[in-house]
Amino acid sequence: MMSYDEADPMRIDAHEFVALSRGLRDALARVVAADLPSGQRARWQHRLAAITDAARRDVATATDQLARFEADWARARP
Repeated sequence: MMSYDEADPMRIDAHEFVALSRGLRDALARVVAADLPSGQRARWQHRLAAITDAARRDVATATDQLARFEADWARARP
């Protein structure tokens, strides 16, 4: 699914954007609640900040990045 309207590249799919926003919110809540050393927590938070920044340019790319984040989180936090 395209994250923007080809006729208007600045127009994004609202449902996709809301899903990404909720995913980022939930991921941040898990990082904040996790018992992690501050350096590790900062690295996870930095990744989420980078994904948020990417979302300003391309929601589809940010969605892919969030999926990779989630997979890495699952591997690191069994």
